[in-house]
Amino acid sequence: MQKVIFNNGNSAFFETLKRKVDDYFKANNIRETGNIRLYYKTILLLLSLLSLYVILVFFTPSVWISLLLCCLMGFTLAAIGFNTMHDAAHGSFSSKTWVNEMLAHSLNVMGGDVFLWKAKHNLFHHSFTNIEGMDEDIDIKPWIITNEIYLLGSIIRYYLFIMGLCARFSKIFFRKNRRQQIQKNESIRPFHILVYKNYVCCFVFGFTYL
Repeated sequence: MQKVIFNNGNSAFFETLKRKVDDYFKANNIRETGNIRLYYKTILLLLSLLSLYVILVFFTPSVWISLLLCCLMGFTLAAIGFNTMHDAAHGSFSSKTWVNEMLAHSLNVMGGDVFLWKAKHNLFHHSFTNIEGMDEDIDIKPWIITNEIYLLGSIIRYYLFIMGLCARFSKIFFRKNRRQQIQKNESIRPFHILVYKNYVCCFVFGFTYL
């Protein structure tokens, strides 16, 4: 890929934009760092995470309750990452550097590395936002399609076809389940119909890109 270079010689646009943003914050009396609502949210998230962890580890609830609590714990970790850790790693959570650094390292507690995150997100993502091959935040293939290059030039183009094959097996399962429901005089479950229709759509579109 050709190297991306920005011409920083004429920075009139950036200077104007920065001045207007600063004027907006001053005119509306808005802090450049987090406010009390962000701090309350952070406290709530951290307490929720601690409570869920203590319940799961020391009280050992039943399997189904544990699964539910694990899901809630996962959402809580994601919320901490997208709110507290993200803003702290940008240096915008608090006006105090040590607070930002401490909360940014919550990513390390969650299994990540804040040093690598800063390089990947602050440096590459914000310098080359949505530029294919430069912005690593959109380099999430094959799990999510973020660029037509992924769709046409990589294994992603086979993804929908594979989903179409799943549709075939889903159809067999659906028919068997439907017969059982008819024999038991039960109504057909809408969820099964929804899943089946989604697989069929993937099957059709999969042929388009093969």
